[in-house]
Amino acid sequence: MTIGPLETTHGPRGAEDLTDLILDLYTRRLSGYVVERYGSSGQTQHGVDVRAFRAGAKHKLFQCKRREKFSERQMIDELEKVKEYDFPKESYTFCTTAKRDTRLQDRAVHLTQEHGFLVSIRFWDEIKDEVLRYHDLKIKYFRDYLIEVVKTDSIHMEIDVWDTCFDLVIVKMKKGPRFGEGLLMITSLSTRKSCFYYLGDYYYSLYPIVGLGRTHAFVLSKWLNQFSSFEDLKASYKASNFYIPQAEIDTFIDHISSFDNENE
Repeated sequence: MTIGPLETTHGPRGAEDLTDLILDLYTRRLSGYVVERYGSSGQTQHGVDVRAFRAGAKHKLFQCKRREKFSERQMIDELEKVKEYDFPKESYTFCTTAKRDTRLQDRAVHLTQEHGFLVSIRFWDEIKDEVLRYHDLKIKYFRDYLIEVVKTDSIHMEIDVWDTCFDLVIVKMKKGPRFGEGLLMITSLSTRKSCFYYLGDYYYSLYPIVGLGRTHAFVLSKWLNQFSSFEDLKASYKASNFYIPQAEIDTFIDHISSFDNENE
């Protein structure tokens, strides 16, 4: 379940979705506790949707209410139900999508004194903020509207290859599920094209963005591949002079000419 843009203010669409979110949140918060849904639809749950317990400890109970408005009467009614819960209670928390309300907060204090265990209420704005502290929950529940800014390292350089100047921006990509370690994104400001490149790749990875012929791409790839890492490239490129023997370039030209003839 993903909470879309319209639900970030008012919470998940359904009560079951809110219960899933509270279960995930407190599973992470309450280390050492078993955190579980209590019962299922149609069963008597004694006002409990989620509970947390461990050996020798009283139970923490949670009631999830998908409501735009929540009343003191509803709080009192749910606490009447929880009297039938068979195990010792440490706390009872209302988790609601309603807006923060001082009357409900004050009522929770009075109900704590009346029932002898902690009664509290958490509203959607604070629930949402806490969920956003956990990266996996942030992706799971807020993926549809989330904008993440990832800091990257980059170099802007001009490289002369014979009589042609290439104006390039090279960015070190952050390792993640889609990208391996050492991936670079190279953008030509002249052609306004980009490609992904690993140091050690062959020239054809650069050919789409260089745009002036495969020989230029070959020379540029040979220059890049002298560096073992982005950090090495960043530290050395300003003072770098690079020479490719003409014989090596001629061999490359003969190779691509032969390849083109075979494919005509």
